[in-house]
Order: sequence, then structure tokens, then C-alpha cells
Amino acid sequence: MLLEFWQCQNLNSEKIVKKALVESVAACRAELLSVSVHCFKPHGISGIAAIKESHISIHTWPEKRYAAIDIFTCGTKVKPFLALKKLKTYFKPKSVDIIEFKRGVSAKFI
Repeated sequence: MLLEFWQCQNLNSEKIVKKALVESVAACRAELLSVSVHCFKPHGISGIAAIKESHISIHTWPEKRYAAIDIFTCGTKVKPFLALKKLKTYFKPKSVDIIEFKRGVSAKFI
């Protein structure tokens, strides 16, 4: 799932980005392996939660009030839309674009 969050809050807080990653992993029923967050100067953050089922990543542009979030999972146990709900509570976007893309599934064209 690819998420575009527009007109957000809390995009330059390392603490909030890390907490959002950890809690979104728990919310979608994934198994957390590790979390890494990097702060850029003068602003912006990239964070990734490595999960047993793949990863959740967040890249923020506070100056544009924009965040790009990827929720890449496999299997049937993980529910990515539950992570979306949790992420919205931390970043409070006024607008969200969602692209759900099923990987490893061949599209047949006629």
C-alpha cells in the first residue's frame, strides 16, 4: 500500500515518527524486527520499521506538510488498513491518497 499524506502535522518529530511506526506495526498485526529513524537538517525524517512480513516506511517533507508512506506486507495475517488508521492519528492529514498494489500477482492482458 502506497500512501500520500497531505497537509500533515508532526512531520519533523523523530519521537512521533518512531512511535507511529511502532504502533502502526502493532495495529496491523505484524511482527516488529527493528526500527530505524534518520533526521535530516534542516528538516525531514526517514524512518523504517522492518517487520517479519517486510516493512513500513515513512519519509517526511515538513516544509511541504507532506509524507510518503509505504506499507509492504505479505501473508494474510497482516491488515495494512489498520496501520493506515493508526498513522492518521499521528500525522492528522487533511487529505490521503491510497494506492493498493498487489505484488507478485501477474496481470494478464488480452
